Amino acid sequence: MIIKKVKEKLFLIAIVLVVLLLYTFLHEGGHAIVGILGGAEITQFSINFFNMSAHVSFDGYDRIGGIPLALIHIAGWYLPFAVWFMIMLLTKKTDNQRFEYAKFIASICIIGSTLPWAVLSFLYGMNIYVEDDVTKFLLTNNFNGYASAAVFLLIILLSFLFMLERIEVEALKSFLGAKFQEGKWNYTSLLKPIVVIVCLVFFANAFLLYWQGSSSRQVVNTDLKTFRTDRMLLYKFNIKDDNTEIKLTLVNYNLQDFELKLKDDSSETILLAGKGLWGDSLIKSYRLSRGNYELLIRNKGGKGRLRVFQSEYGQTFFDSGESLQEVNKYK
Repeated sequence: MIIKKVKEKLFLIAIVLVVLLLYTFLHEGGHAIVGILGGAEITQFSINFFNMSAHVSFDGYDRIGGIPLALIHIAGWYLPFAVWFMIMLLTKKTDNQRFEYAKFIASICIIGSTLPWAVLSFLYGMNIYVEDDVTKFLLTNNFNGYASAAVFLLIILLSFLFMLERIEVEALKSFLGAKFQEGKWNYTSLLKPIVVIVCLVFFANAFLLYWQGSSSRQVVNTDLKTFRTDRMLLYKFNIKDDNTEIKLTLVNYNLQDFELKLKDDSSETILLAGKGLWGDSLIKSYRLSRGNYELLIRNKGGKGRLRVFQSEYGQTFFDSGESLQEVNKYK
């Protein structure tokens, strides 16, 4: 009996690892496929999820065949979701407990990967930007964060119902610890706890990220195409608390000769500069000490939308920003 239980546990661990590996491959593969269709050359492709270093890198991405750059960001979620949906749709319920285990774990993995799209969309609506595929996709398309959160919450709930429809729950009794009576199980018996769990996880994540992040306000929102200048004051502000952060976002940009500087009482620091800069989204954040500051811009051609957010009460955006000393050290 003990040996049998150990084998079942080992099988379960193996299934979890296989599902995570396949999900990581499909996630990065989704980014890669859209990149290739957009004319890019894949320079790096890693699916090592053990040390959280899975990634794909491109060179030469362009808009080809009507494929927007923004699709790269959502493709990492969409391809695993689409593959899971087709597998679940094409497979029937069975009495094979192990097979149903695998379907269940794959479903939880896919549904779990959808939750950040709801949580981060909600935070995006609150002007809290986490550097992630979700935020970049919303920034690039200028979508409403709250509407996006509602859509993905609906996808999560429908996915749960679809999972229950396609999985033989009776075969999962021992795994789930469920005590459904024979012939009396129905969807509504699980719908209420599912809704409660999803809502609790959603708001818990949103609150945690908000608490770790900051109450921020947008202080600059400008279309770079509307002005050309050698040097211009973009924003002047005063910081009263150390480690207050500013966050810069550039969306759908193609800059020919561009420079963004931050000037304090004693020096100037180049935050972003270059010729031929282009891309769909860029997010940078910097920690500032108390003092007076000016954002200075030089823009001699190109386009893009530049937004600047300032955290309040000395809080930071998830401790993600560099200090000006760190920025200058690598110049």
